Amino acid sequence: MNTIYIVERFVYHGRTSEGVIIEDVEPIGYFTGKKQVAKALTQCKRDGISRNNLRVLRYPLSFGNNQKEVYVLLYEYCTSPIDGISEYYYIFPPCKSEADCLRLRDTLLRNPEFSPSDEKEYYESEDGFRIQSYEINAYYPPEV
Repeated sequence: MNTIYIVERFVYHGRTSEGVIIEDVEPIGYFTGKKQVAKALTQCKRDGISRNNLRVLRYPLSFGNNQKEVYVLLYEYCTSPIDGISEYYYIFPPCKSEADCLRLRDTLLRNPEFSPSDEKEYYESEDGFRIQSYEINAYYPPEV
């Protein structure tokens, strides 16, 4: 089993009354080792991103030596409550293939939290899910 490290930029906005964390999250890259993570963190510093707004997550992931990309399942929707539009998104742990992402999507669709509803508006797909690929060990400059 390999390990993939995710460097994320985040901005914490607080918690809802239900205790749900509200934050904006942007992946900066998916890396195979601590050396690559250190390079990414150094580049973030050069780009003016505070270390306080960065985190490194670690996930076990089986992938081959020649694997060039990881695939990430995203879920995005918005609602229109009385006080304005609220946008929601989830970034799931990386997968080694698009097929793995699709299997995860199928499992999540059986969960009421992720099943389609009339209260949710989707922009990117019919059910709110989409797959994003990321080159392994590549730095994706965040929007500052």
